Amino acid sequence: MMTITHKSRWFLALSVMLFAVGCQQTQAQMVPAVVTNVSPANKAQIQQAIKNLLNREIKIADNAFSQTSDILVEPSMLKDERGLPIMGREFGNVLKLSLVTDGKTCFLQSSETGEKTIEIKAIYCSSTY
Repeated sequence: MMTITHKSRWFLALSVMLFAVGCQQTQAQMVPAVVTNVSPANKAQIQQAIKNLLNREIKIADNAFSQTSDILVEPSMLKDERGLPIMGREFGNVLKLSLVTDGKTCFLQSSETGEKTIEIKAIYCSSTY
């Protein structure tokens, strides 16, 4: 039977602490971000990221994510052939989309998908901090 000495316990505890700290430092911290260069090409990249994340198309403004890291998307209203709302206003859930960065890459998050993020390629963003 093997006994663990006081010195071995101390070494084991220190090793576990250093491992835990190392793991925390290797995970990138996501922070809110804004698009640094508003352009039709960047909007197309963001639209594609939204489609990939949510599996549906959502229209966004030309300057989406240029002033703030979050945008809110309301459900679209169903309209008849005259352009009038059918059955009144739709009161579905508002969707929150967030642009975040790890300092190198831009990512999109959705309130609908929780922690799931998707990389937005070919755009540049900067932290809002």
